[in-house]
Amino acid sequence: MTPGKMRRPTESGGAYDGPPPIQRDAYNFDFRVVALALILIARPDLLDEYLTDGKERDEHNVPKAFGDATKWPTLRKLFDPAMLAEGLYLWELPQTQECARHLLQVGQTMISLDEYDFDGCPNPFFVKAIVDYAGQQSAELHPAGVAEDGD
Repeated sequence: MTPGKMRRPTESGGAYDGPPPIQRDAYNFDFRVVALALILIARPDLLDEYLTDGKERDEHNVPKAFGDATKWPTLRKLFDPAMLAEGLYLWELPQTQECARHLLQVGQTMISLDEYDFDGCPNPFFVKAIVDYAGQQSAELHPAGVAEDGD
């Protein structure tokens, strides 16, 4: 360990220097951060898992979920628990959660617009089926402006 370098606790409670350094590109950016954000935005159930399991803190304000293998069961299969613990406070902010809900709506709308065919949707066969079905339906109607007693 380099002098002055912080050591992260392990799930068993001991300290370790962490995995070997990741070979990063010239931007020195860990794209798992983006992956985590996209997953938490696209999957509200995983955001709920992240926030709910991360609520309890130890005396050092570290989420207890960090050392508890039963917490963050889906997320810890995808991400290092230390990474989850380090960024949790950002996702606990109401502004971040509201932003996540809004971005989910934006994403769903963009997907719907991409899949919707403005020129041919609904297609002529569907329109014809609706018209044919409507033509087969019948109901006795009162003359306009006249209602039965009790209506």
